[in-house]
Parts: sequence; C-alpha cells; structure tokens
Amino acid sequence: MKRIILLAFLTLMGASTYGQSLIGVNVDQLTDTQIAQILKRGASQGLSEAEAEAMALSLGLSPTEAAKFKQRVAELKSGQEGIKGMETPSTVLFREGATANFENEEQRTMASGQDISSIFGHQIFRDADIKVYDLGSDAKAGPDYVLSSGDQISLTVYGTSYFQKIYNVDPQGSISMDEWGKVQVGNLSFESVQKLLKSKIRPYFNFATNEVAIALAYSRAITVNVVGEVAKPGSYTFPALNTAFNALVAAGGPTNSGTLRAVQIVRNGKVVATFDVYAFLFTPERVANVYLQDHDFVHVGPLGSIVSIQGEVRRPFKYEAKEGDSPMDLIAYSGGLTEDANAGTIEWYKKDLGGYTVQSAGVSLAKLSSGDSIFVGAQPKELRSFVEINGGVESPGKYAFREGITLSELLQKAGGLQPDALQNGMYLSRELSDKSRTFMVLTYENAGSHILQNKDKVYVIEVPEADAMPISVLGAVRSPLKTPFADGMTLGDALRLAGGLKNSADYTRVEVNRLGAFTDFRSGTSKDIYTTALMTSVPRELSRDLTAHDERLDFPLQPYDQIIVREIPEYQLQNMVYIGG
Repeated sequence: MKRIILLAFLTLMGASTYGQSLIGVNVDQLTDTQIAQILKRGASQGLSEAEAEAMALSLGLSPTEAAKFKQRVAELKSGQEGIKGMETPSTVLFREGATANFENEEQRTMASGQDISSIFGHQIFRDADIKVYDLGSDAKAGPDYVLSSGDQISLTVYGTSYFQKIYNVDPQGSISMDEWGKVQVGNLSFESVQKLLKSKIRPYFNFATNEVAIALAYSRAITVNVVGEVAKPGSYTFPALNTAFNALVAAGGPTNSGTLRAVQIVRNGKVVATFDVYAFLFTPERVANVYLQDHDFVHVGPLGSIVSIQGEVRRPFKYEAKEGDSPMDLIAYSGGLTEDANAGTIEWYKKDLGGYTVQSAGVSLAKLSSGDSIFVGAQPKELRSFVEINGGVESPGKYAFREGITLSELLQKAGGLQPDALQNGMYLSRELSDKSRTFMVLTYENAGSHILQNKDKVYVIEVPEADAMPISVLGAVRSPLKTPFADGMTLGDALRLAGGLKNSADYTRVEVNRLGAFTDFRSGTSKDIYTTALMTSVPRELSRDLTAHDERLDFPLQPYDQIIVREIPEYQLQNMVYIGG
C-alpha cells in the first residue's frame, strides 16, 4: 500500500522523470477530491516501495509531507474499501465550499454490484439518471425550505419604485436590512420568511403599484452522513436545497435489502423525520419535502414487509408495505387497476403459520404482513347476451340481444341479404338449457314472425363460387395462357386469346388433352375418370389473321382442357457463316 500511495502521488505531480521537483509541495492544500484522483490514476510504473519512496524524497518531497499524504489516504480508506489495488476511485465523496463534487457521472449512478432487486423502487436509484443540485444557486427554494446561516436572500421591488438587495443570513440566523433593522429568519420556512419580509417593507412601498419578489439567491452547503443499507455509505457535502431523496440518490439508493418506506433523518441523536420513497414518488401533493441540516444522518434500515401484487394491475411487482397500509394502498402504488380488472375479485392471500388464508381486501382489522400476496382478477370476457348472424348478409357478426327480437330485425341490423344469398337457405343453431344445440331451417318469408332467443346463431347460405376449372393454351402460340373456363368457349376462342399461331406452328397438329370426368359440367363430376387426347387441324391463316374462320375452330371446349399447338419439325431460320481470307 505504501508503494502504491507514493507512486500514485508521483504520477499526479508529473514526476515521471528525475528532472522534475517536488520541493514545496504542501499536502494540506490538496482537497480530498484531488487525493481520490491520485488514487484513481494509480500506479503503473512497477516500482518497489523503497524505490518509490526514494524517488519522492530525491525530488524534494519532505518526509513530513509524505507522512501527511499517507495519513490522508488512511483516513479516506477507513470509510470504505474501494481503493484496494488502485482499481476504483474512492466511493466517499467530499466537497469544498458550496457544491457537491462528484468525480464523474459514473460515481453518481453506478450500481453497487448487486443483483437487480425484486422490490419495486430499488431500481429507480440504479437505472435512472437522477442528479442532485451541485450549485447553491441551481434551483428555487420550496416553501418548506428551512433557512439557516450561510443562506442568501434576494429582495426585489419593481414597478413605480425599484429596490434590489441580497441579504446574508449570519451565524445568529438573522439578516440586517439596513434602515429596517435585523430580522430573525433562522429556522423558519422559506414561505414564512417571504411573508415576514413583505410585512416588514409594506409601510415603505405601495404594493398596489409594485411587485415584490423574494427568492433564495444562494443555498448554504451542508454535510450529511448517509448510512445503513445504502449502496455507497459515507459523508456527502452539497447545497441545502437538496432533500433527503437527493441524499439517497447521491449514495446510490438503498441496497436490495434496504427500506424504501422508513428512511430516518437523525439530528442530534433524535429521529426528526421519516422519509417514505413511495409517498414521495406517488403522492407528492400530500408529502412535504424533507430538507436536511448540517451533520444530519440519513439512516436506511432493513426492508419491512414485502407483499406481492399480481394480476390486472398496471405494474405487477413486489412492494414494501409499512404499518397501516391496506391492500388498496399497495394497489395504488402498483399503478392502479387495468381496464380489464374486476374490482370485485381482489384476492388477498394472507400468510400465517399454517400456510395461506384468503382475506377480503376490504377487511380493516387485518394487517398486511411479509409474504402476503394480492391478486386482482380480470373481468369475464365471455359474451352472455347476443345473437349472431353470418354468411350472405352485408354486415355479419354479433348483435345485442333483447327479448322479442325477430329474425327480420336481425337481418335489418346486419344490412340485409347480399344479392347472391339464398332466401330459402337460412339455418339457425340454438343453445338448449343442457348446453346442447338444436338445428332448424328458416325461410325469408317467415323472418318477421320468427322470434330469436339469446345466443341464437343464424347462417345465411350464399350461392357458392364456381370452380375456376381453367383451360390452358401452350406450344407454338404467341401468348401462352391459362384462363378460367366459360361455358360456350371454343377452340378458336382460346387460340385467339393466345394471340394466334406462330409462324413455326404446325396447324395440322393441334392437340386437345381432355379430362373425361363429366358430360355436362353443371351436373357435377362423374365417377369414371379418364383422360383422352383429341387431334385436329386449324386454318393456317390464323397465324396472320385472327378473324379467320373455319368450322374446325367451332370445336367446343370443356373444363380443364389443355390445348397444345405443335411446332413444324426441323423448323428453324437459316444461319450466316463468314468466310474470310
């Protein structure tokens, strides 16, 4: 350790060569922050302890100053263990004057190496980039800010008159207002001081024609001690504008086992306030800011009762409960109920020696205890009062049921029948008392007299879409195609749709491959399935004139016919051969 300290000191002073001097260096003039920086930069030279000490002395550092430096480091080290091996900076932060000095943002927000907490509230201090006020003039004082020695108050009067002055609060807690005399403001809230000063100057200024502004121009610096179950315990100096919450932020927040509901502010050996992080976060309008005084202790004790909130709440999690909390209080902390929550089914599983018992969430005598669970159920999503219609109507779906509704009314709600709906093709499925269903056929003619029952389902049959039954034209045609069959289509029609014959087409060999599945496609498919190939010829003029007609082109087509136009064998264009020389 001695070698590391001396070598780090040499590194900070820039004494990496024997040509530099350390004569006149006064360790007392180094701030604790500078010493922390020295330790952070560390030793990388690999010198032995004796070599490091000899180098420092040879460069003019007196043995007295070297001893002072080692003593200052020992005092820092006594409060924490983060400087071992020179790998991390000091986790105890100090500050001269009126501002809190954080060496960098990593010190302020870095976690303490713990696992992610399962208790809501801990991760706020780990993950969020929450900052404290570093300067005494950073923010405005709240109405409950308590003034003390070192604060500065600005008084401004403007309008028909003009007056401006800043007053310092002296060690006795008073300000000297010249011709108006001394005014005692120490230990008073800022709101009370504003009223007091306005009453003091009222006889001298016309408030009807002037505005009066009283503000905290500068906040005194205080040093507080954050101890207990916190990530980075130690002493912190910052402007008194910071609250107990800010002090927790500076110390990295409670550890995973630290309380969020009962943080104690200890002053002169007595607990003067208790800070509740949940109340601060969720009900700030009902919670006064807890301002600190010089040398206060912020003590974070162990966790209290842990209660799990699950189900239809906006933020299911484990929450810390304190004395007097009800299940509804914790549900409020969990963000409240979701839109699907059933407020009448809040289940409170209370842990006792024999296991769990179910309590009503409205029981006022029972108390929440650690291990309890609260579950909020969902509203039933099953539709229990409806009638339904599907099929050939304009707007199929479910509609509200009422006693006496008729099929005609339901058809009207659904926009009426579609043009291809079968008026005599309506079916109804009805649920019986034993949950079985019965089936019946309805007609459009009696729709006005047929009364529906709850959960009836009506289906309107539509004329089915015809199968495409495509025909195809392949081979030596200009535009091979595949098109749906249409009754009355002929071979000539198909060839014309395909752009006619190519010049290479063998018009004497046009083949029609046919599926012998039916004699009339409207009567349906027959049981005997076979294929056959029909060969015919077509006019050769069809390669140039699509209007050419011949009785052979009147050959009627059937569904799934495949027309193949063969090419003339050995048909090819002549090629050119170049001979030179």
